[in-house]
This record gives sequence, structure tokens and C-alpha cells, in this order.
Amino acid sequence: MTSDTMQYRGYVAAIGYAADERRFYGDVLDLADAIAFSGSSVRELEEGFAVAVDAYFDWCAERGKEPAKPFSGRVLLRLAPDLHRAASLAAAARRQSVNAFLMGSVEWGLVAAGGPSERFARS
Repeated sequence: MTSDTMQYRGYVAAIGYAADERRFYGDVLDLADAIAFSGSSVRELEEGFAVAVDAYFDWCAERGKEPAKPFSGRVLLRLAPDLHRAASLAAAARRQSVNAFLMGSVEWGLVAAGGPSERFARS
């Protein structure tokens, strides 16, 4: 099975293809609950994604529930001691905190990897 992603209403789904079933599968990555969909063609997959997300939003609205996954902004990051030292020195040279330096590094890495170019705003 191979994997890729697609977007709908600003939400991202991981896509896979099961060759033995000749079927595409998708899992929405950034919702509070697990949402899956499938299709036997790209068009069916796209339609299934839209139907699944829209139905989930309706379900959440009926219950007064927020569909977006609650991200706290806190991440526990473990670094090798030499990498921690190098990050500390690089941050100090730029007169930044290690946190600010690492945030910039993550943002740069996301953009370099083809991620969102705007400040990660959901559309």
C-alpha cells in the first residue's frame, strides 16, 4: 500500500491504495475523532472525503462539539546531547531562545517539505 495526502475544507487525509482490493482508503488526520472513507476511483475517494467531513461537521454542530483536534502547542522533544548543544549555540548566536530557534526550524522544515506557505492557517 502506498500513501499520500489530500485536502478538503482545510483538513488533511492520509490516502492509501490497496492493490489487492483495487480500492483507495483515506483517514482524516486533524479531526478530534477517527474519520475514514474509501472509493474505487479518485473521484469516489474525493466524494467520500467530502461526504465524511461534511457529515462529521453536521454531527458536531448538532452536539455543540468542536471538530478540530485540540492542539496545545506543547511538544516534548528529545534531542541527542550534541544536537541540543548545537541548537543552543545557534539560538544564542541569533539572540533567540532555544524554543524560538526550534520553532523557526520546524516552520522552515515544513515549508521545505512542501507544507503550507502561509503561517499554517486553516482555510
